[in-house]
Formats: sequence, structure tokens, C-alpha cells
Amino acid sequence: MGAVARTQSPGTPAIVQAVPGGRVDAVGRNQKQSTGVAGALSILALYYAYTQFQGAIPDGGPQWHSLFGFEKIARDFIDILLCVVVTFTVMVAYEKSRPWVRYTTLGLVMAGAYRIGLGLDQTVEFWGETITVPEQVMFGLTGVNFGLITIDFIHRKLTGVLGPVPNARKVSWNYAIKSGLTRFLTLWGVLSAALLFYQDSKIYSGLPRNTEGYYLNWRITVMIIWWIWTILAPIYLILTIKYRSKFSEDRGDPAMNLLLVLRTLRRDGGKAAWHLLEIRRVRAALLDWAVKFFWAPLMVTFLFNEAGNFHGGLNGSLPIFEREGFWGGIGHVINAFFGTRDEKFLEDTYHVLYHGLFLVDVTLALLGYLSASRWLGTKSMRGVATALGWMAALACYPPFNNVTGQLVPYDANHGPAYPVLTTIAFHHFLMLTTLGLFFIYVWATVAFGLRFSNLTHRGIIARGPYAWIRHPAYATKNLAWWTESINNFGSPWQFAYIFGCNLLYVTRALTEERHLSLFADYREYCKKVKWRFFPGLY
Repeated sequence: MGAVARTQSPGTPAIVQAVPGGRVDAVGRNQKQSTGVAGALSILALYYAYTQFQGAIPDGGPQWHSLFGFEKIARDFIDILLCVVVTFTVMVAYEKSRPWVRYTTLGLVMAGAYRIGLGLDQTVEFWGETITVPEQVMFGLTGVNFGLITIDFIHRKLTGVLGPVPNARKVSWNYAIKSGLTRFLTLWGVLSAALLFYQDSKIYSGLPRNTEGYYLNWRITVMIIWWIWTILAPIYLILTIKYRSKFSEDRGDPAMNLLLVLRTLRRDGGKAAWHLLEIRRVRAALLDWAVKFFWAPLMVTFLFNEAGNFHGGLNGSLPIFEREGFWGGIGHVINAFFGTRDEKFLEDTYHVLYHGLFLVDVTLALLGYLSASRWLGTKSMRGVATALGWMAALACYPPFNNVTGQLVPYDANHGPAYPVLTTIAFHHFLMLTTLGLFFIYVWATVAFGLRFSNLTHRGIIARGPYAWIRHPAYATKNLAWWTESINNFGSPWQFAYIFGCNLLYVTRALTEERHLSLFADYREYCKKVKWRFFPGLY
């Protein structure tokens, strides 16, 4: 059973909130401009090296015998997840550590990627499982990078470089332990219920266990997350309450709000518990969970799809680069565009660049959904609570986008394409334009760093493409749909259908702006950045 499933492209980035000049927002969320860039470099270097390793060691090595009840798991399943974990360590260093830690962690990743790319077949045995070179390197990088981050944090604390947390409450160890364990048990119950739902519901299991299915990779991943959470969360929560406890954040804590709802339900009945949802902080906490539980499975599924497609493109284009060298390969690309018309090589190169961009996109999106933390300043403050906002967002993602595709089937076969749209020169122009648009789209995701999320407000962003327009991701993705698809259009209806898809994203943007306009910083941003989608036009 191969654990790398083939799925479809990821969705669009999240709510945009920005302030002129990229200054720190009102809640002190200092957003490093280099965090997303470091993450992008890390995931590309690691996965490129891993692709090289798979070229020398087929499938990355033997299958895993068993993993949390799933048998014969493909080796690359664990290795791709490890690439994501190592990328997370680098992004944390760039977000919260001093320059020497940032550069050291990124340098170690590049050195580790080089070793992985050598394709050495040097394995060790651990608890009956074979550990290959990529796993040895990435487990080592994870431990060393987190160690450096921790040492740097403790040193700065002891030397007074890091002052006290603003507005933090002083709590006793007794309170921290009791409150931490209470919140742990609450969250553990929620995650356990979610785990059972993912494993047994027809929506996510669909097919019997250990068979190929759309969400197979997520069903294994969520089991790993559950075990990691069960082991580490008690210590994390106790330390968070002891050293990062704030009254404002405690009031918005998901576990505390869920306990409030359950206590009210038991004491006063369902009507009283339902009325609690009218309280903004309660609603925001529960909606934040809903966002994670819906989008995290999709991002994991998209991740394995993009990794597989990136690997496939490299297998087609790399031999020419290896034979002719880097500049010779670039020359071959240019010649394929304007001379020999080597369409197979050109398509492979296009897919490497295309799926490489989305590999970065889904990796950073996944880390955004899973890494909400007070220590990182990435906790959500408020989520979109309107039905229209949720409907517009959900309509863009599986399984709901199946309905959207039936209503506006712009990519369906409507007969022969218009000849004027099918020339080779026009096709090549569209390829270049599509890559350029998706580069800006992914640049918008990179600008979020560790704060990516749909339908939630997680801080102020004013850098990158958000300095020019308020919805660069929506604008460029919708334009890219035109450049990707128009050379297959053979009916006027297709133009109308794709315009309908564009209107869906306009609806998303407007509902998000209505929500964010509740915040003074966003209103100030809108005065400075007047254009929603196209500078000078709209």
C-alpha cells in the first residue's frame, strides 16, 4: 500500500489583515519577514534532496511493517512528514530566535539535504524497523534545531534579554498543574472524538482500512498527531499556563470555553448552553476548532499530492539537466520554448515549477493550521461567524467544490477548443503567465509565515503582495484559472462559468472584509491600500 495519495490542488490563502509599514499589531505579534522564506527554502531543499535519494534507493527504502494499526506503510509517507517537521523547526527559529540560531538551523538543513541527496544506503535498525539516511538526518535535525531554539530562549531569559511577558498573570505551580491537566483532558477528549470520526466516518474513511482512499494519508497522520499530543501536551499546557497566562487569552482558550458550554449544558440545559454561542469569545474559540478540523485533513492530502507531482516532474526533467549541466538545461528550456518544441521536456519542467510552488503553499498552510500557540504569537483572535462567509469558503474545497463544479463546469469538455486559443506560441505564453501568477499566489502564503488560516484573524500582515492589494492570493489564483484553462475553451458558456467561479472569490473577499472591518487596524490599512484585487482598477 503506497501512502502517497493523488489528490488535487490546494485551496486559497486565508483572511488578510494588514497595517501600513508592516509594524507590530496591537497584540504584539512580531511577524518576521524571513519566516516564510526560510520555510520555503527548507521544504524545497529537503524534498528535492529526498527525490534524489529516491532515485538511488527506490521508494526511499522498504515499507514500514506497521504504524498505528496501518500495515505496510510506504517509506516516503514518514519521510515527507519529517520534511514538514524539520521545516517547522527552521520557521520557529526565524520567528523567535536570535540571528545565529536562525542561520545555524537553516544551514544545518541545507547540509542535511546535501547528505540525503547523496543517496547513501546506510540503514540502522530500531525497534524492528529500518531507519534510512533521510530519517536519520531529519530526526537529528529536529532534535538539534529544537535544542538550539530552547538553549537560546533559556539563555535570553536568564540574562534578562527577554523581559516578562506583557500583561501576564502570576500563577502558582499548583494552579498551573491543575488548570493544565484540566485543559489537557478536555482537549484530549475532543481530539479523541475527532480521531474516531476521521477513522470511522464514511466521509473520511470511505473505503475499508488499509486500502487506497482519498484521506488515507490524513487518517494515518492524525493518529500520529494524537499520540504526540497525548505525550507532550500535559507538559506544554502546564508550562504555558505558568509562564504565558494572560487573562485575555485565557478567556478565549478553546478548552476553557468548551468546559463552560458543557458545564452550562449540564446545569442549565441546552437552551442556556446555546445562548453562550452568542458570546463572541465562545463562538470564536469553537469556530477556530472547526476551521482546523476541516482544513487540516485537506492540507495533508494536498501535501502528498503535490509531493508526488513534484517528484514526477523532476524524474522527467532532471536527466537533461544532469547530462547538460544547469546552464545547459536552462538553454534546453529556452530552446524548447522557441526552437525544437520539445513539449515533453517543457511540460515536465513546467510541472516541477508548478508543483514546487504548491508544495511550498500547502506545507506553510498546514503548519499554520496546526501550530497555533501563545509561545509563537499565532493564536486566533476571532473567526468569521457569518453563514455566507462559511458557505463561500467551503464551496471552494472538497467535498463541497464537487457541487460548485457541477454548477459552474468551466473545465468540462464543451467541444473542440477555439483554434485561435490553441496555438503553440499562445500555449507557451499561458504557461509562463500561469507560473508568474501562482508565484505571487504562493508569495502571499509565504507572507503569512506560521499564521496561515482560513476564516480566522491571526494577526496583521502588510508585507509582500499585501502592500499593493488587499487580496493578492484571490486575485492571482483566479487569473491563473483563466490562463490555465482558456486554451481548452470551446463554448461561450465556459467563459460565463469561470466568471461565476471568480464571483465566488469576490464573495469570500467581501465577507472577510466585513468581518475584519470590526478592527481599527484593518480599517486603517484599507485607507492606505485602496485596491482589493487590481491596482488602479478595483
